[in-house]
Amino acid sequence: MLGPVLAQELLLGSRRSRQHLFRRIYTGWLAAQLLFFYFLYLVNANVIGSRIFGGAINPYAASDFATSFVGKLVYQQLLLLLLATPAFTAGAITDEKASGTLQYLLAADLTSWEIVLGKLLGRTAQVAVLALAALPLLCFIGIFGGLNLILVIALLAVSVAPMFALGAASLLASVWSRQTRDAVLGVYFVGAVAYLVLWCLGWLAPFDPLYVLEPAWGENPDVKDLAGRLFVSVLAWGSIGALCLGLATWRLRSVYLKQLEGEGRPKKLRWWRARRGAISDEPVRWKERHVEGVAPLAVLRRVPRWVGLAFVFAATSLASLTIIVANLQGSAGVSEALALIINLKFSQLSVPPGALSDYFVWQGLVALFLATLVVGVRCSGAVTGERERQTWEALLMTPLPSPQLIRGKLRGIIGASYPYLLAYAVPALFFSIWGSLLQASPAPFLWTLLLLGVTWLAMAFVGAAGLWCSVRSKSSWRSLLGTVLIGYVGGFMLYGVALPVAGIVYGVVYLTLLLVDLAMGHNPNTGLASLFSRAGGAYVVATCLALIGGFLLAIKLFLVTAQQYVALRERVRHWKEEPRIYTRRRPRRQPLASDNPK
Repeated sequence: MLGPVLAQELLLGSRRSRQHLFRRIYTGWLAAQLLFFYFLYLVNANVIGSRIFGGAINPYAASDFATSFVGKLVYQQLLLLLLATPAFTAGAITDEKASGTLQYLLAADLTSWEIVLGKLLGRTAQVAVLALAALPLLCFIGIFGGLNLILVIALLAVSVAPMFALGAASLLASVWSRQTRDAVLGVYFVGAVAYLVLWCLGWLAPFDPLYVLEPAWGENPDVKDLAGRLFVSVLAWGSIGALCLGLATWRLRSVYLKQLEGEGRPKKLRWWRARRGAISDEPVRWKERHVEGVAPLAVLRRVPRWVGLAFVFAATSLASLTIIVANLQGSAGVSEALALIINLKFSQLSVPPGALSDYFVWQGLVALFLATLVVGVRCSGAVTGERERQTWEALLMTPLPSPQLIRGKLRGIIGASYPYLLAYAVPALFFSIWGSLLQASPAPFLWTLLLLGVTWLAMAFVGAAGLWCSVRSKSSWRSLLGTVLIGYVGGFMLYGVALPVAGIVYGVVYLTLLLVDLAMGHNPNTGLASLFSRAGGAYVVATCLALIGGFLLAIKLFLVTAQQYVALRERVRHWKEEPRIYTRRRPRRQPLASDNPK
């Protein structure tokens, strides 16, 4: 019954190089983690100190080491299953849609149940193989950390149940979505919302694997309590998985037929939607800004823009007002502070010095992360989405040069984010100015303004990295993974490089001013060098300048490389505006005497 589809999924999974790469990366991470905990064991056992300085060895260090390592490993395994199952399973149907083979699969002598269940078992088997990389460590060290047979059985049950439920939910999202990226992000988004709802209602315990495994730890496990918790957990996860699996089987053919029939159908312009601007001289930029928008998911593009702007404005205003009111509790209660604000008696309000700066910095960092994530998701699918919709070849046949194709997409996506960035900036700057007046310090306003500039620059950097990955990747999901890795890890690496560069610039400026003071006979304690060193923001400004330079250089490098890739590999170059390709010329060989024998 499951033979053809399951065999095909297992065969394709074994041939994918990324599966082997993920296992090697995870195995290396486990080895590095084991070495780190072993170093902590040596320190805790006082082995190093006893050999060098003498002293007693801790006899309980081995058990503490094993218990700590096994606990972290079990938690890590469960987190891996929660994150990896949608990533591996959500592309089961969307990959078939993108390649145009789902219609042939539906036309074969297979029922929807056989297709969906075979896809589910084949994709979850790949997740299970990835999770088995930690089995040797769990077997050899778990016996010293309180791992027993009952805990092993319970661990297997709490691992299989969430994997089945998340795999079924991912297949349902894959049936309803057109792209793998939308399916994966949709599962993560719905899962995060469901987690918050269950946490607020207090119903999170049956879905928490650590809560279920709690009675199984130790030498005398409570089997009765463990069985009760395990039954409720398996029932909860199994109900979700069975419901999603049934819906995916029921809606597979009808949803795909509806998507095929609705391809290219003109959409009605509703009265609540904002009208699009006139087509400019840059059609790619206009399309990305006014047609595609900045919404990372296709479902969110149905929401009118004014609703999103109102939500961003209201959320920023509420968060900023909460920061100010929460820090007014030192001088007045919350109700009294709100009453004074409503009655416009601001002179009676006071904030302790330095109380608001850190909170506004964290608010700016959260806004930076969300803005770069949205722009990165959109840019990572800018080219791969065109390929999956089979419209990229049409763009390549137009007389538009490659720089206009690549840069137009980046400018259009970032331009579509400007209204939302403005909806955040207006209340954030207003409340930061108010907080600066209450605190009698300009720090909240200056940090908010500085982080706004960094947000715009980081959006351009992550967007350029997303376009570079989108040009070189075969699917939107693989492009998204590369964008997240290059965008955020590369950003931290640029910051790490900017720190020593800023230190060098700071040192050169300080030494130059010191030489000027010595040449002019100034007092070193009151000269220019002393004033420069006492300026606390000098090093911060130098770091920001170095970071800005690194971001601008990386943006230009990503864009130029993406343009050259498109110009060389995907189209015929016969326009003047195409990027110039620099190639190394081979040196001309000098003729030898043997070449022309007499």
